[in-house]
Amino acid sequence: MTKRNSCQGYCCAAFSIDFSPSEVRRFTKKRYGEDGLKIKAMLIPLGKHWENPVHPSSQDEHRTKRAHHYTCKWFDGETRSCLGYEARPAMCSSFPNMQTRCPYEGCNYRNEVELRKRRQRLKVLGDAEKLVW
Repeated sequence: MTKRNSCQGYCCAAFSIDFSPSEVRRFTKKRYGEDGLKIKAMLIPLGKHWENPVHPSSQDEHRTKRAHHYTCKWFDGETRSCLGYEARPAMCSSFPNMQTRCPYEGCNYRNEVELRKRRQRLKVLGDAEKLVW
């Protein structure tokens, strides 16, 4: 059984980006900064037409037209954790971005920061509604 707010590492085991392996090999610090170099170093290609069974966007027609699928060399499949956690790029540390829950089926991770922001917005909207009436 997994903890209520535990990451299962599905986003590290298999993910999509809009750069082909040959494009990634050309990443430079000048063009993509330190994060680009970190991404370049961590990617292991899975193939363009690989379908991720636990992520809904892998079947999304828009994403699959350009998306290339990768796994991360820092992902430890046994412990389901990141071996480079402290040095990971922003694309990893900010995931799942503006979503409150991880989009990967079976993952229990919840973005508490985004949940607090949404609760605050709802509270403000509720307070504003009281003023109108």
